[in-house]
Amino acid sequence: MRNEFSTLDIVKTLEIPRERLRSWMKEGFVRPSVPAEGQGTKAVFSRHDVYAVSLFKDLLGAGFRRDIAGSQMEEFSKVFHKSYELVLFRKVSLQGGCMVHCAPIIITGNNNFAVMSGEANFTDDVGEIHKRTEAVKSVNDISQWDNFFVVNMRKMKSKVDRKLLLLE
Repeated sequence: MRNEFSTLDIVKTLEIPRERLRSWMKEGFVRPSVPAEGQGTKAVFSRHDVYAVSLFKDLLGAGFRRDIAGSQMEEFSKVFHKSYELVLFRKVSLQGGCMVHCAPIIITGNNNFAVMSGEANFTDDVGEIHKRTEAVKSVNDISQWDNFFVVNMRKMKSKVDRKLLLLE
């Protein structure tokens, strides 16, 4: 089973226009494990990198702004290798901006779940991103949520894996 992929592989697998993927890479929203070093070299993406691009695409499809989805990907990349079943992304409007928080959800044997604590970022009205851990209390109060987006990680990874197999 292959574990190294090119930008062309990602474009084909995730059905993303090539220029859009390049734009995401240039702006730092998507990062390959091995960046291209000059003209004539290719960026190399790991399987986890491909999962991350798929998740980024899904967050955008759910209505998250690119800068907010990008900051969430940064936080999530720290734990992406773990076997979380679901990941919850929450958005809360606060005075002067909004808070976005992602936290892994652990599924127990009886299909109950628990949300683990995670990192939160505050994005002010100008678009600047700041760490605001003191505001996490607001994020954890469901009555203040504007919206949330749950990603079934097992299903997403399985879907990406099936598509990557078609490349071989």
